[in-house]
Amino acid sequence: MRREPTTRNGRMAQGPILLAERAVWRRPARCAPALPVLAPPLLGALSLLGALSLLAALFLLPALATAQSCADVSPCIDQLHFGETRKAREIAAKVLGERGSRNAIPALAQALREDGGEFVRVNAAQALGRIGSEGSVAPLTQALKGDRRELVRQMAAMALGMVGQPQVVTPLTEALSADESYAVRIQAAESLGMVKDQRGLTFLMDALANDARVEVRVAAADALARLKLPASAPTLITALASDQDHRVRVAVARALAMIDAEGVAPALVKALADDEARTVRQEAAKSLGMRRDGPALPQLISTLKLDPALEVRQEALFALGRIGGDLAQSALHYYRDNSVHDVIRRTAREILAEPLPEPPQPRTPSSPTAQETASTRAFAP
Repeated sequence: MRREPTTRNGRMAQGPILLAERAVWRRPARCAPALPVLAPPLLGALSLLGALSLLAALFLLPALATAQSCADVSPCIDQLHFGETRKAREIAAKVLGERGSRNAIPALAQALREDGGEFVRVNAAQALGRIGSEGSVAPLTQALKGDRRELVRQMAAMALGMVGQPQVVTPLTEALSADESYAVRIQAAESLGMVKDQRGLTFLMDALANDARVEVRVAAADALARLKLPASAPTLITALASDQDHRVRVAVARALAMIDAEGVAPALVKALADDEARTVRQEAAKSLGMRRDGPALPQLISTLKLDPALEVRQEALFALGRIGGDLAQSALHYYRDNSVHDVIRRTAREILAEPLPEPPQPRTPSSPTAQETASTRAFAP
């Protein structure tokens, strides 16, 4: 018969599990008294800190905001001159731009030239651009050429584009060609596109062909699209065929939709057929549709049969719908009824829900005007 283990006094021995349970049970009792001693002072300090923060939010911050705000032109000019904090002067410059008063130009020009706060100068440049007066051009040009901070020069380039006067073209082309900051060069290109002056054409084409930064080349292509000058077609076509970055080729394909010149349609057709980037082929199909290039119909139909990307096929369907004609209508009916892809059938059905346009007349590509040619030669780098 098995006997249970006993101690010397005859009591049953207790196993390790029961002892461990008792040890765990007793341990919190030794630590518990410390909490009631520490908790009240800690909670009291936190409550006091919260109360002080609430008082600051309710009383101090509104008073500070009131001291830094201004509403009318004259008080804001004074605040821009004499404000004790950078924040106060930033607010003053911003409000002056919103008011749009030409009386504020001298004060804003002085702040842009002399204030030590970077964002004061940024707001002053933006305000001068919003006012849009000829008197804004000189201080903005000075800032674009000489301010040590990239963000200020970038805003000065943007503001010159907002002003839009003929005299802004020269400082913008100089910044596009020579500024060390690619962000400033991007903004210079965008502003030249806003101004739409032919004198910027050669500089934008040079940036598209030669700038080392992808973002600058994209901005140059977008600006050339806004100029819509046939003289830009050769540079755009070359970039579509040879630029190593697909983002630039997408921008160029988008720009070519706006250029009516010889060679544009074949370049877009080639990009649609051969470019390795799906986004480029997609943009090429879209541009062919926007241009309503009838000779592109065979390649668009080939794209519907062979392109591996459904997004490109969809864009080819939209292009067929924009171009119109019997061939386009027959293709759309076929893909509506027989495509193995739901999205293709649905897209074709949506296009056919509206009457297709009449087929386009044969295009007569434009040639560069004498003024464009003279401008290109005169401002060649």
